[in-house]
Amino acid sequence: MDERIDWMLQCAKGIEYLHKKNIAHRDLKTQNLLLFNGYHTLKICDFGTVKELVTKNTQDVGTVCYMAPEVYNFNVNEKYNEKCDVFSFGIIFWEVVKEDAILRI
Repeated sequence: MDERIDWMLQCAKGIEYLHKKNIAHRDLKTQNLLLFNGYHTLKICDFGTVKELVTKNTQDVGTVCYMAPEVYNFNVNEKYNEKCDVFSFGIIFWEVVKEDAILRI
């Protein structure tokens, strides 16, 4: 479990770095996280949907089951921001931690 929490901390720091650069990933999911150095180092990948936050964000991009409700909304007048990545991180966190919880039962 400690290793999984460390991965999530690394992922959160990576997301924080992107957001400080005014960038939203918009397709965070477990398939876009890579592990290196004997599963100790986590890196975020697949930046095909990355968008600078200074522009109007109205497209519904990403993977549906990781997508924040405001991104999934098809109303083109709605806008969303980097918080869509935080929603996706929550889903990723749940997936990573639940796997260990299931193994304990």
